[in-house]
Amino acid sequence: SYASRPLTADPGSEVQPSFSPDGDAVAFVWRKNGERKGHIYVKQLGSESAVRLTAGTAEDLSPAWSPDGRRIAFFRHDEKRATVMIIPVIGGSEAEVYTLPTNNLWEYGGIAWTADGKGLIFPQQSDPQAPSALVELNLHERSVRTLTTPPPGWDGDWTPSISPDGTKLAFVRGPDGSAHDVY
Repeated sequence: SYASRPLTADPGSEVQPSFSPDGDAVAFVWRKNGERKGHIYVKQLGSESAVRLTAGTAEDLSPAWSPDGRRIAFFRHDEKRATVMIIPVIGGSEAEVYTLPTNNLWEYGGIAWTADGKGLIFPQQSDPQAPSALVELNLHERSVRTLTTPPPGWDGDWTPSISPDGTKLAFVRGPDGSAHDVY
């Protein structure tokens, strides 16, 4: 039998959980009561309190742990642009690693690290009317290559997940306004 237990119980909205590679901690977005923007927090399992990693006036979304458990990648969105950011799990200076070509927040669902920790995979639109395709960002070269091509008129591809050995990519895809499937 299975039993569930809450990981957080703080007031507000706590969403988009991401477990550390060792399973001892969870990163998540917390939009506290009365706040319009969410920020990234990390909580050790069994601990009473979460540590805030990000701050500011922008919305921080989709935290993803690096394979070595030392960094978290996430999206940062404000009125002007959407970016991919990386921050050390212990806190400290954030690094902006990529600016997305459009600022359509709903398209940017999920980030995955490559198995070797040298790249990030995430959805990106070429223009606001195009479906989102999954791309891979090489963190060393800062180059991007397209991995998927959804059919025209479809919503696009989101929520990438890499197999532990790095040989397979799973993601969600679906037609506009219809049910979405795992590919």
